[in-house]
Amino acid sequence: MPKSYVARLVYDRTHLSIAIVRKSLEVVGGITYRPFNHRRFAEIVFCAVSADRQVKGYGAHLMSHLKDYVKASSDIMHFLTCADNSAIGYFKKQGFTKEITLEKKVWMGYIKDYDGATLMQCSMLPRIRYLEMARMLLKQKECVHAKIRA
Repeated sequence: MPKSYVARLVYDRTHLSIAIVRKSLEVVGGITYRPFNHRRFAEIVFCAVSADRQVKGYGAHLMSHLKDYVKASSDIMHFLTCADNSAIGYFKKQGFTKEITLEKKVWMGYIKDYDGATLMQCSMLPRIRYLEMARMLLKQKECVHAKIRA
């Protein structure tokens, strides 16, 4: 995508962004999204992590932050995104699916559909704190192992 297009959306007041920035003020990655509060969904427009920082957990951490922030600050419970082929695996790991359960009338005409991209959806669970999910799953695993050993 052209830099001018990316800059236009990032600075558009209808879009919001979240980023991971190191102490040296180096931007590691970010997500730009457009909330449709009255429709209870948001479109993830951009999701990027620096090439040298990929596959190190930054993208997963960023998405968990986004989910927790959006749930705490709005009534939004769903994300939609148009993922290119190289991003489908990442989005699947973050809980997105190609099965769109939101009614078309909720999102049709509100989000951009890109040629060659796959529409994906993530519905958030109200009682899950996504930033704590890894720790919670580890505790559950430890409990199961303890029961097996007992």
